[in-house]
Amino acid sequence: MFTAPAAVFQGDCVIAEIQTGLAITRAEVSLHSADGEERVRIAAVPINDSLFVAPVPLDIRLAPGEYVLVLTVETGLVRLERRQVLTVQEKIFVKEEIYLDAKNTAVRLDSSPKRIQQIQTLNKILETVDTDAIRYPGPFHSPLREEPVRRTSFFGDTRVFRYSSGRADLSFHYGIDYGIPIGTPVFAVGDGTVVMAENRISTGYTIVIEHFPGIYSLYYHLDTLHCAPGELVRTGTLIAKSGNTGVSTGPHLHLEFRVNAVPVSPDWFFTNTLWSTPAP
Repeated sequence: MFTAPAAVFQGDCVIAEIQTGLAITRAEVSLHSADGEERVRIAAVPINDSLFVAPVPLDIRLAPGEYVLVLTVETGLVRLERRQVLTVQEKIFVKEEIYLDAKNTAVRLDSSPKRIQQIQTLNKILETVDTDAIRYPGPFHSPLREEPVRRTSFFGDTRVFRYSSGRADLSFHYGIDYGIPIGTPVFAVGDGTVVMAENRISTGYTIVIEHFPGIYSLYYHLDTLHCAPGELVRTGTLIAKSGNTGVSTGPHLHLEFRVNAVPVSPDWFFTNTLWSTPAP
């Protein structure tokens, strides 16, 4: 049995569930445009002997329209394939201009070996699909105890950075910014393993938690850290206090989710689980 939604928005995640009594040796789900071009391919992760899950991220730049999900299952004896039409719906993203002072301009334009190494290290983590990782199905919760909290920036914002030098460039905002005072407690959004807890040039004090093979939550611009790499945390564990570190124009928490390195809307995680089929 193969189940997946029929329609989703740009920047969301498609959860493909494969439930079978067959002895599966390999299962994967790929996304193709109407003309057959492959856009993404995700290996399904075993949850138990009969349930496999493939979280397929949809890039915010993926054009709205009809696509095809292709499920491929191998049992060692046979190869099965099933196709399903998926409609990607348009989502309206906010456009904003951000003016950076000399300090933030210098950090954003920093091309030092240290900053480049930090970027490469983070990217390597986010691209890692560790089959031995924890498998947390959700639900995921807000990183803040008090809700609602004012959001100062939104997932998918199109940003024009105006530097103090007069230069400008365009980027996309891959998370949600919560406008909160320095020192506000920050909690883990779900069960997982801390895979990064350090001070970075761009994002200041930073935490990354792995919740599922290839799925990570990220917390930026923190003031103090209350966890360490390798630590197993539970939903609601205090992991940090918020701050104003790195490239930041005011005290806030930046929360982000990545699925196989692709940014996915945090709001999707707050309203969905990674599988719905009961696992025995």
